[in-house]
Amino acid sequence: KNEGAARALLQQGLRICKDSPALWYEYFKFELLMARRMQLRKEVVQLGEGEPGLKYSAKVASGAVARVVMNKALEALGQEKDVFANLLKAVGEFDKDAFADLEEEIVALFVSFKKRRSAA
Repeated sequence: KNEGAARALLQQGLRICKDSPALWYEYFKFELLMARRMQLRKEVVQLGEGEPGLKYSAKVASGAVARVVMNKALEALGQEKDVFANLLKAVGEFDKDAFADLEEEIVALFVSFKKRRSAA
C-alpha cells in the first residue's frame, strides 16, 4: 500500500519535473530498494509458498523495474558521465552482488557512450 503511494508520488513528481536528476535518482533507488526487499523476504520467509498477499517475482527481484527507470532516466537526463556515476552509486548502496547484472549493464552503457563520444 505505502509502496504504491510512494511510487505514484515519485512518478507524479517526474511528470512535473522530467529533467530533475534528484527525482530520477531517488526513483531509481526506490525501485532498487523494493527489489532488494523482495530478495530478502524470499530468503527469510520463502515467498511464494503460501504467504498470503505477497508474491515473489524473480524478474522484479532482479531489478527489472529499476532497469526501466534507469533507461527512462538516461533518456530524460542524457547519457552524461554524472548520470552514469550516480546510477552506479545508487546500486553500490546495496549489498555487494545484489544487483551485479544491473551494475554491469550500467558500466557497459557508459563504456559504449564513451566510445561513441570519442569517435565523434
